[in-house]
Amino acid sequence: MIILVVTTVACSSSQSAEEKGTQTLTLATWHASDGLSKAVEGFNASQTKYQIEVKDYGQYDNYDSDDQADYVKGQTMLNMDIAVGNIPDIINLHGIDRTIYAKNGAFINLYDFMKSDEKYNKQAFLTNYLQANEVDDGLYWLSPTFFVDSLFANAKLTNGMTQWSMEEFLKVIQTVHEDHIEIMGHQSPTEFMTFVGAGNQFLNQVQETVHYNNPVYAQLLEFSAKLNESNHGHDHSHSHGTASADEDATKFQSGQRLLERGAFGNFDEYLSYFALYGEQPVTMIGYPTLDGSSGSYFGMGHDLYAISAASKASEGAWEYIKFALDMDVDQLDQVPEFSVVLDQLHEQIQKSVNNYTDGQYISRKGIHLHLKKPSQTDVDEFMTMLKNIKSFANYESMFSKEIYTLYDDFYAGTKTSAEVSRILQDKYTLFFKENQ
Repeated sequence: MIILVVTTVACSSSQSAEEKGTQTLTLATWHASDGLSKAVEGFNASQTKYQIEVKDYGQYDNYDSDDQADYVKGQTMLNMDIAVGNIPDIINLHGIDRTIYAKNGAFINLYDFMKSDEKYNKQAFLTNYLQANEVDDGLYWLSPTFFVDSLFANAKLTNGMTQWSMEEFLKVIQTVHEDHIEIMGHQSPTEFMTFVGAGNQFLNQVQETVHYNNPVYAQLLEFSAKLNESNHGHDHSHSHGTASADEDATKFQSGQRLLERGAFGNFDEYLSYFALYGEQPVTMIGYPTLDGSSGSYFGMGHDLYAISAASKASEGAWEYIKFALDMDVDQLDQVPEFSVVLDQLHEQIQKSVNNYTDGQYISRKGIHLHLKKPSQTDVDEFMTMLKNIKSFANYESMFSKEIYTLYDDFYAGTKTSAEVSRILQDKYTLFFKENQ
């Protein structure tokens, strides 16, 4: 499959409005978040030079249809419009597989705007956050917010490691499984393999690398068949255990559960994962990686803005993105997330420290946890962790259906782990080659 991006067929919606002194820009999105809606409303009220009109492709989704493809019909239509250049100005790429479009010239490089912007130049952001978003050294989208996706582990069970390779990870989980210690709660084999692949290790769509032929992949697939064996096969939804919150707490705090996935968008949430393990030693170990490097990842924010190469009002589009960056993310009616702007990020963390009260509690997974008062050391360690993150988590969404089908074949005994590895390696090596 070759996706050709055409950027000359669309004309900006701003042309007719220019004669009136106001440029009207179109913002395309698949379901508008609270942050996007408030940013558009605030931007339009703040000045008259530019006005934003939202085209929400979510209106085309049909949840009454018998065809599941209709549930995401709007997403499909937005993808098609991006591919043919039919997006006049701004695109919210949240939920869109976007790398191939950037490589084919669909979006403007945002670094071109940052070079001459006094406030929002590169130094205004986490440098590694911008780098993690890059495609071929260019920045083609920017989210005002992010979260962190990592793993927390009982340090006793990981021999004090602070990060681990896939081989080290496999050795640890084999040991704890034999000792009847839970790895990370109730997981189907398919969920386990999706979780293992979350760090772009076997398939990296940005760098176009494929490593399913690494022997550890087949070994992990073989191990996954041992997990909840009565539950694997065709169930690819999230599994739910029957343990109560108190029982879960006991497992963490007695050393009977190894891992907890931590996806957090504020400082208190980050601290809560350490509190979850009680008096047990805990480390933020991250996902396993092929080379044993850090396995903590950025998670993309609610909105991910790109400027169309077809736009005739790109300066206005950049002004809108800057307005969205200026907004107080803590005042939005959505899941808490960190600001990508360094000054705002520091303010968020300091606010958590300043607002701490003795005996402060937080709820996690139904468990009432006591948070310790954060120290400057906690803050410094947190910022060091953020500045060492190199990439975004990847859950193979673009290819998940095909991959899940092969997992089903393996668990049903119709394909071996070696065959699954070879098929995936050959398939996606060819895919990247054909789409260069």
